[in-house]
Amino acid sequence: MFGGIPVKEVDQLVEYWEAFPKLKDAIFEKTSDEYLSVKCDDIRTAIKSHVSLENYKRVFSNAFSDFYENLKNDLIEEILDVSPEHEKEKLSEDIFARIENVKIADKYKAYQILSDNWDVISTDLEMIQTEGFEVINQVDPNMIQKKKEANDDEVPEVQDGWKGHILPFELVQREILTEDFNEIHAIEKRLMEITSSYAEIIDSLDAEERDSSVLNDTNDAFVVKEVRSFVAEALSDVESDEINALKKYLELSKKKEKLDYINNCDVVKWHLIEQGADGTYKKGSARNRIMELQRSYEFPEDTFEYKIMTVLSLMEEEKQAKKDLKQKSEDLHIKTKETIENLDEDKSLYLLELKWIKPLVDSIFAIPDEIIEELISKVIHLYDKYSTTFSDIENQIENKSEILSNMFDELVGNTYDIEGLSELKKILGVE
Repeated sequence: MFGGIPVKEVDQLVEYWEAFPKLKDAIFEKTSDEYLSVKCDDIRTAIKSHVSLENYKRVFSNAFSDFYENLKNDLIEEILDVSPEHEKEKLSEDIFARIENVKIADKYKAYQILSDNWDVISTDLEMIQTEGFEVINQVDPNMIQKKKEANDDEVPEVQDGWKGHILPFELVQREILTEDFNEIHAIEKRLMEITSSYAEIIDSLDAEERDSSVLNDTNDAFVVKEVRSFVAEALSDVESDEINALKKYLELSKKKEKLDYINNCDVVKWHLIEQGADGTYKKGSARNRIMELQRSYEFPEDTFEYKIMTVLSLMEEEKQAKKDLKQKSEDLHIKTKETIENLDEDKSLYLLELKWIKPLVDSIFAIPDEIIEELISKVIHLYDKYSTTFSDIENQIENKSEILSNMFDELVGNTYDIEGLSELKKILGVE
């Protein structure tokens, strides 16, 4: 690298170097009195793994070691008596005092975190102190405005489920109804995976396959009806002893013939087919069994038939997953309502602790990581800023000039035009 990164620009980050001793020497080395070069292959890893960062985080953590417990004592233990206005002022002074001796940490940023979280805390405190402790267990109708027609002037309010007066439904689901909550999120995750699988299969299709009817006009989604039709056609010639036996059964029309056939045919797994009251098997159920057997046939991998069979399986799974998701979400919603209404005092206070205190403390404890990310970003910016050397630029100019000159050689024109092009080539420095 010609020159390198100017020392004066690196020195502008002096507040970071003071906060993280010896980190500067771990990243940079001198190439001259005026320039430095980056001596590590991975700037991010080199910074994050340096011992000074752990020491810094430890200093910050020690400064706020009992902050969570103090908040819990003031806000939870004294919930009916604490003054929101007085408590905010007290906490502001406490935060400023704690952060004072932590280098580079911005006390006003910490105060902003407090201010952002305090609106929720103070509003809840005022409701609890005004309406009584039992308001924590209150659940209200969730009213929304719903238009019947696009041009409706008056939009009536209708109820869309319930919401906690104090406690958010999601918090209660995440902390108490964990199993149901995780089950729903697993279904949602699977639906996203299915969507990604559709996209991957579309990307794998060649031009001819994309022209088939299984895709919509914009070639970005499968058409359910066409996919089913293609699969039925592709499987129509798939045969087995049980499939052929079932096809013969479907040709029978009389009850006695059917019963005799059932008693004498041991190829078919009759117990897997829905049986009618008269002892025979419904045609629709028999056809479903044929389709099930045909669907078990495996086309060679990477063939068009294999891909569309996979799409159909995904569609069926997606349809069932959406049905399950709707039902489980509705069940969990009602279960959450009932849970909030029947919370005991300890559980109610614990959930308030998670709603008020944890987000506030987590945000404050994230300050050191944000500072580190800022430093990494600044160092990488310096590296990128000076990574293109004068030599690189000269080579780029020379290459472009040569390409342009070669293009000139392909042009034709009169004598004056050719002489003009020759002079331009000399200006570009190309022989």
